[in-house]
Amino acid sequence: MTFLIMAALPGAPDDEDAAYDGPHVLMYAGERADRPASEHREPWSAHLHDATGDYLATLVDGASGDLDAVADAVRCAREVTDKLARRYGTTPTPSL
Repeated sequence: MTFLIMAALPGAPDDEDAAYDGPHVLMYAGERADRPASEHREPWSAHLHDATGDYLATLVDGASGDLDAVADAVRCAREVTDKLARRYGTTPTPSL
């Protein structure tokens, strides 16, 4: 599975472990990370979780139809950014 954890609040450290200390976004595609982009077939999704890991909300529910891996990741990231900005007045800080 390919995934990215992002802190949802402004001022959060740019550190994967710190992202879990508060509200955070789990953005993922349900396939192996070593799969070539040209073979990417699973859409990206994103869910908001609290500091204990409990699910709070679905931010992005994936896309349907033919996918371009890069375009789909960009689409998902933009939707997450827009929804977090409305919810918290911020943008996410990605951690790999």
